[in-house]
Amino acid sequence: VDMRTGLVMERASEMQRRHKVYVPPSLDGFRQGTENSRATLVDPRTGIPLEPQSEMRRGFAHADTHPADASCSGQIIDGRCYLFNPMILPFKDAEAFCKSFSPEGHVAAITSQELHSQLASLVTIASNGPTLTWLGGIQKDEHYQWTDGSPWVYADWMPGHPDLQRGSCMEMFRMEGTWWTSVDCSLKRASLCSFPLTF
Repeated sequence: VDMRTGLVMERASEMQRRHKVYVPPSLDGFRQGTENSRATLVDPRTGIPLEPQSEMRRGFAHADTHPADASCSGQIIDGRCYLFNPMILPFKDAEAFCKSFSPEGHVAAITSQELHSQLASLVTIASNGPTLTWLGGIQKDEHYQWTDGSPWVYADWMPGHPDLQRGSCMEMFRMEGTWWTSVDCSLKRASLCSFPLTF
């Protein structure tokens, strides 16, 4: 029966069987369930409150452990901007993307255990978990070197790597760890960009 007209209806859908119920707005004018969360996000490593980010800003998310300069939308470490790029690209295109920020931009070199830890955290926070990520090491003459010319003074290879037969580029994050592995440069990965800041 149609409640408005009193006529018998042949078929009634589930929506037609339900009576409309008015849901009053809450005191601040929003209907319940539609208001933004008022929860405070906290970096579990540092305890520093994080600023909530929209889905649009997450494309180049950053860890707020150091203040970002106007010319760096990522994390500043030792005068360099480190920026996580979530777009999956072959290594050559990832390197070109990093150069678009600065003529001296490259896929990131990791020269110390401390920097490795900071960048692994940046990637994990920015991508909500470990993500296969290009690092700026490439094979030349039977050994690896950084594309930005940094000295090769630190490494964290997964056991059995580098495997020069597998490929001449390197990625971070394998088997839930931050180890480095050698892979084919034509594979598509997220990347870490690095470029010096000019003040």
